[in-house]
Amino acid sequence: MHGAVKRVFWSKYLGIEIYCRTYQTTHTYQNSFKFTKVDPADESRHFSFTVYLDEDNDYQLSNCNPSLGKTKTRPLVDQLNLDGKEGFNSFTIGIRKLFKETV
Repeated sequence: MHGAVKRVFWSKYLGIEIYCRTYQTTHTYQNSFKFTKVDPADESRHFSFTVYLDEDNDYQLSNCNPSLGKTKTRPLVDQLNLDGKEGFNSFTIGIRKLFKETV
């Protein structure tokens, strides 16, 4: 599946949008994720979070909306740091499940 086709599929059917931002002055980047289709009572409701690499090249989680709490998210972030970028699928699924628990 071509990249643009994947993005439409993810957005339309899975309710996920991913935005990547690179900061050239600091040579850092962040990925922002927005979910819909999490709340069965309001499928258009937005759930979002941002992941970035800190100065030690460890992944960090920020801007969770709604807030999920570090006790729930820390194990997922720790596992992502162990797995590296190969762990993004599992991490994203885990965060979505936590959002689902808030509904």
